[in-house]
Amino acid sequence: MYRSQNRGIIAGILAGVFWGTPFLVPMVLANFSGLEITFGRFFFFGLISLLSLPKLIRLVRSLTIREMLQIIILSATGFWLYSLILFMGVRESNGIIASLIIGSLPVTVTLFSRPIFNRRLIIGLIAIIFGLGCLLIYPLIFRANLATLSQVSWHGIIYLLIALVMWSWFAIANSRFMAKHTHIRSLDYSSLIGVVSFIFILPIFAVWHRETSLLVHPELVKFILWSTVLGVGASWIANIFWAYSAKNCPPSIGGSLIISETVFGLVYSFIFEQRWPLPNELIAIVSLIVGVIVVIKSQRGMRH
Repeated sequence: MYRSQNRGIIAGILAGVFWGTPFLVPMVLANFSGLEITFGRFFFFGLISLLSLPKLIRLVRSLTIREMLQIIILSATGFWLYSLILFMGVRESNGIIASLIIGSLPVTVTLFSRPIFNRRLIIGLIAIIFGLGCLLIYPLIFRANLATLSQVSWHGIIYLLIALVMWSWFAIANSRFMAKHTHIRSLDYSSLIGVVSFIFILPIFAVWHRETSLLVHPELVKFILWSTVLGVGASWIANIFWAYSAKNCPPSIGGSLIISETVFGLVYSFIFEQRWPLPNELIAIVSLIVGVIVVIKSQRGMRH
């Protein structure tokens, strides 16, 4: 069923190369709201996707109503609705709590994908959990303001948990959809997701963001530039690689590859902040990479 696992693994890592860029955006676009950044991302995701409109029209005509409904659900759980719920969760909690919960995605996706359990898998997951702990729990315990943590809203935590479940389900369902529909090109699939996401995010933004301040913002050029990076790179191109990876790797391997997003996000952050990684960050990166390698080896050649 999964014929080119090596290429699929490489594609999954390349998706992480682009997925890591959103780690920079909150720092670079600190004067813009999460909703504005989300809209900018999906606006340019939809815009670049429209270049394939003639092919998308033919693709939509070839799909059944059930298949089209599946794509709409996948676009919601993996993109526009997931991003909105994550935005609300971060807003009502804080970045550390959000990173702690969403950072567990590689583990939840791998476990929910019904992997072949063996000693290597368990060791790999332990290494990933240890790496995430070094990366996230260390600052939570030693650097976080306890007064701030005590003010975290349960609503925010619930939103984050919903987002975690949504993307965990998306990763598995998306992989199975692409493995079943091998005739759909990864490029066309990514473009269709982009158009669908834009169709849904546009009215939501229009209702929630009733001001015109975005158009006259003094950093509008910077916003457009980074929105293009998010929409074209972290969404359209990344989804092409992820769709190809989903065609060629079982979800149990794909889940662990999500770690590449975290690793590259850290590297980009170090470059932006012009610093070397802290000891806990360096240990985390090594542990995450080792964990992914062990998980992949535990699932290679297994029947799923």
